[in-house]
Amino acid sequence: MPPYAATHQLLRCTISKATEIGVRESDEMNTNMTDFLAKMNEANSRALQSMIKFNEIATKAQGRMMRHQMAVLETCLEAGSKVADTVRTDPAALLTKGTEIGNVFGSRVGEFFRESLEMQTELQREMSGWVEEGLRAVSTPSEPAAEKSGKDAGAA
Repeated sequence: MPPYAATHQLLRCTISKATEIGVRESDEMNTNMTDFLAKMNEANSRALQSMIKFNEIATKAQGRMMRHQMAVLETCLEAGSKVADTVRTDPAALLTKGTEIGNVFGSRVGEFFRESLEMQTELQREMSGWVEEGLRAVSTPSEPAAEKSGKDAGAA
């Protein structure tokens, strides 16, 4: 047997063992990476669903507020038009008709303020519900993480 044969055999065994260990470590790394990517995918999915819900709430509120503002604008234009017609047709009647127009306009504006407050309160409730839902999702651990924690506690 040549003098280097024993060294060669030892080196071959060492490489074989290192390869075997490397494969096991590689499999464990792949498993860990797959778990990590699954958790990231779940987190991204939750974040996307949360933003979709926020967008729905905001879009609905914006549409309602825009319709409300258009109604306010329409009321202002209508009152201004009535005042202009009164001035054009009978300027002396402006005091009596102006008071009547002002009373109608004032009551409508008061109603608009009340409706606006109701919309804002409803929006606040919806946004609070959205935040609470998000907090529940964050504070409730996902099933695989909870199971893994239980296994780790049992192993200790």
